[in-house]
Amino acid sequence: MKPRRIPKIEPITLSETCNQRCLFCSAYRAMPAHTDAEIAAIIARSDRQVIIGGWEPTVDARLEKIVRQAKSAGIQNIAVFTNAIRLSDKKYADRLIDAGVTGFNINFPAHTRKLSDSITQTPGAFEKRVSAIKHLLTRRDRTAVSLCFVVSSVNYKILPAYAEYVADNFPGIEHVTLNMVCVSGWASIVVSLVPKLSGIEPYLKAAACIFRKKRLTCIIDNVPLCRMRGFECASVAARYIVIDGAKSVAADKTYLRAACCAKCSLNEICLGLRQDYYDLNGSKELLPSRKSARSITEKILEGKR
Repeated sequence: MKPRRIPKIEPITLSETCNQRCLFCSAYRAMPAHTDAEIAAIIARSDRQVIIGGWEPTVDARLEKIVRQAKSAGIQNIAVFTNAIRLSDKKYADRLIDAGVTGFNINFPAHTRKLSDSITQTPGAFEKRVSAIKHLLTRRDRTAVSLCFVVSSVNYKILPAYAEYVADNFPGIEHVTLNMVCVSGWASIVVSLVPKLSGIEPYLKAAACIFRKKRLTCIIDNVPLCRMRGFECASVAARYIVIDGAKSVAADKTYLRAACCAKCSLNEICLGLRQDYYDLNGSKELLPSRKSARSITEKILEGKR
């Protein structure tokens, strides 16, 4: 099996601490923080976009300074990946926006207090996160707000209700990413957190349909197209390939094509199966498709317009 890679913007990693203890954290033991010199080098190498993430960037006192540094370097899009707890402090959130943050991608793992607190192991964080999101949405003339839902064995069944909640309670959200948990960090230690692709597919489809009806963009990452039957256009990888024409740019997301993939009609717009998932579960869940790759490509491009 030959590894295939997709493009990814080089992220800036701040801090090796977090104010949550998420069950599925992929940063645990896997994401060392960058030094000031390394951060300056990343900004210098970047074109128009910088992503600031890591464990939890808002607990690092350097964040506002680094945002200003990126803006001064001519970076047009500065995104912060965060759990948004600190952003419940409206003055702090506004300072980051004024410094130059143009987008916040917020980990929102559940729409109920009980499950959210259980996943993040941080009682009381749910209310702060909701408050932060609602405030940031009042500033969407200056910054975009998107949500990330890490799909794991403990929360995938709530996806349809989650989609309804987000669409009804957060008008103005830029998009929602449904991200299949990676087998890294805590999930590489507690592999029971990784659900089967065959198990999550109907819940992903139901959520994607709800988001579409509510006119809210939903994108899905780390799931092969043959396990996105009827909602393939939401695939992050397919969008990379169709819109950017990128299939082999070095990055840290490595995919494999199993033998059965040779029979699939969607090869040209699919990267296959994540290697870490294959190492854990093999490829027996893959279902070679006979759908037209051209029809999916046309729908993706139509949505882009």
